[in-house]
Amino acid sequence: MKTPWRIELFGGLRLLHGERVETRFRTQKTAQLLAFLACFRRRPHPRELLMDLLWPECEPEAARHSLSVALSALRSQLEPAGVFPPGSVLITDRHAVQLDGGLVTTDVAEFEAAIKTAERSENESEQASARRSAIDLFGGELLPGYYDEWILPERQRLESLFFYALQQLIVQLERNQEIGAALQYALRWAAVDRFREEAHEAVIRLYVTSGRQDAAMRHYRELERTLRLELDTEPSSKAPNQRAASSSRRREQLLALAEAANSGKIATPAEGASAREPRRADAMPDLFPVGGAVPIGSRYYVERPTDLEFRSAITRGDSIVLVKGPRQVGKTSLLARGLQEARDAGSRVVMTQLQTLNVRHMESPDTFLRGLAALIADQLDLDVLPADVWDSRSGPNLNFRRYLRRHVLKASAAHLVWGLDEVDRIFSCSFSGEIFALFRSWHDERALEPGGAWAGLTLAIAYSTEAHLFITDINQSPFNVGTRVTLQDFTMQQVSELNGRYGSPLRVATEIARYVALVGGHPYLVSAGLHEMAVQSVELADFEARACEDDCIFGEHLRRVATLLIRQPDHMAIVRGLIAGRPCASRESFYRLRSAGIVAGESLDAAHLRCPLYAGYLQNHLPSSDP
Repeated sequence: MKTPWRIELFGGLRLLHGERVETRFRTQKTAQLLAFLACFRRRPHPRELLMDLLWPECEPEAARHSLSVALSALRSQLEPAGVFPPGSVLITDRHAVQLDGGLVTTDVAEFEAAIKTAERSENESEQASARRSAIDLFGGELLPGYYDEWILPERQRLESLFFYALQQLIVQLERNQEIGAALQYALRWAAVDRFREEAHEAVIRLYVTSGRQDAAMRHYRELERTLRLELDTEPSSKAPNQRAASSSRRREQLLALAEAANSGKIATPAEGASAREPRRADAMPDLFPVGGAVPIGSRYYVERPTDLEFRSAITRGDSIVLVKGPRQVGKTSLLARGLQEARDAGSRVVMTQLQTLNVRHMESPDTFLRGLAALIADQLDLDVLPADVWDSRSGPNLNFRRYLRRHVLKASAAHLVWGLDEVDRIFSCSFSGEIFALFRSWHDERALEPGGAWAGLTLAIAYSTEAHLFITDINQSPFNVGTRVTLQDFTMQQVSELNGRYGSPLRVATEIARYVALVGGHPYLVSAGLHEMAVQSVELADFEARACEDDCIFGEHLRRVATLLIRQPDHMAIVRGLIAGRPCASRESFYRLRSAGIVAGESLDAAHLRCPLYAGYLQNHLPSSDP
């Protein structure tokens, strides 16, 4: 058997065969193609998918030619003469491309295998060994310097697995009184995840446990200095750094921890950090019903890496900031926090919920833009109202543009941040192209005239639907410019963090894993279930047994999903097929189901129901497609 290639993706793309190490590729697209094939090496990838991923703006024929050129370059690198026969490593046909899993290994695959071993094993020594292996394999973030759309969610997923393995290994070592080893892993966690409170808490606690109270206080002081430097070296011309508020809260919490450490009042938990007794609802005075946006300031809001991306874009005053994600993933909550930060920084803020517009507003471009202008004028308390200056001799786009430029932007020197939520409602309108072309025109004009009126406007747009299904002219679309942020479901680590904020109704790591196996990382389902278990003191086993029943906490949500599918027979057939293990056959149905939050997956061939709970419920509640 031929010696396989090893492809390393953590910390940078490297191709290894024996003593041979390659880090240079003929073109950037060749490297991107190899990275994608290596990340998902166990399955074939349709050529159309690769074309869409790597050359999304090219015409089909041009994209097909570019893919052929990249495959040829990759083949010459992977199958050098005299080492591998042609077609042995890179397997291609007219329809699909994949790497031979027997001739290619990757550090990512080995990392995930070690994580699975740790989670499945009941032997504590085997768990610790597997976690150590996984941690050693993680050589840095996935593919740094690569910014393809598919990479960010993979990068976040793998980082979450890495941090979760670190956290669990530290708990395990601490429980076994291997304090020195636990401290070394805690220090690594704190070095990599610098703003994670739990990491620094573990370091300080372990210093104290080993009798090094002075080191605990020193660690805190060094953290405080680092945060101060972060704040001082990244000033914004318009606002304090976006990390200021959260960093201040963290400093207060960690200072209290360090001072307790210095006085020797911190004890090692007997059963690890995940074995805390759950708190009752009366110990959680800010508990609120789950559903809709999470209130600003609530401790039940879990920050994700996308939060920092979004707030940074708002702070910079980018022209267009796009927040995309399926239903109930937290777009409105994120939008609200970015807008509040803009207010705190002195910007003027307008928030438009497009669901509040009635049918009359959606009749024509004129009624729609008049409605938007009236909402803006009302929120900003403007003296000049749209009705006062709207000229029936001019078109609606020109009227709205003139009103925005003359009477909104020039009314104040302060930057204007305009948040638009539920923009999907516009997609189905016959005039949607005109509206989106108008939004895009402000971005283009700002680029041509940086000091002009449009430099004072930031559009923050939240939406779920795939824009390319409705906008055919990419040059008229605001969805392929500006800053794009994609919200993903919660990771295991984020579910664990939220569980702790609810008082740990899930008491150990295995219960968290079982819960995620039921609801996935679906933010609404995760939060609703934890709320129910915390308030009602429900054990996980009882919760699992009733999760698919109509009178359970998820009942109304599941009935809505089933009703939505029953009303759309084509989509219902796709879902029944996925439950039965058949692939998704319709690209448009896949995109629409993913936007609706029912299906997940980065591509058509990777489509699957968003969480196992859906499969269990829909299998029994969708009518048969047979006549």
